[in-house]
Amino acid sequence: MRAVIGINPASDSPAAIGTLLSMMDDFRRRYDVPMQSCVLTHVTTTLAAIEQGAPVDLVFQSIAGTEKANASFGVTLALLEEAHDAAQSLKRGTVGDNIMYFETGQGSALSANARASRRRSADLRGARLCRY
Repeated sequence: MRAVIGINPASDSPAAIGTLLSMMDDFRRRYDVPMQSCVLTHVTTTLAAIEQGAPVDLVFQSIAGTEKANASFGVTLALLEEAHDAAQSLKRGTVGDNIMYFETGQGSALSANARASRRRSADLRGARLCRY
């Protein structure tokens, strides 16, 4: 049995995120818990935390169903690939090889005025994002 423990932080600073990740890593190691940890922060903040040496198991990002909607909150496929590569370089693998954690934002494409046909949205997710 394994688990993912995620924290929704009160701050989006890389230092605060790094502190939370270190606390969860200490807990995992101290009690030998088969888990991966994740802080639910923007992918750019996690990248900054990785650069500062934080023990990142999973990179989180909320994603929408269209490229336009994702771009409206600063997420591109190139950025997600960069985050994937950065997390993979850490070789954490504490409980497996999963390193990306995506959640879909309900209605984010609508609020960003970036709707696409249902078919096009499904094609985007299937062809590009799901490979991570």
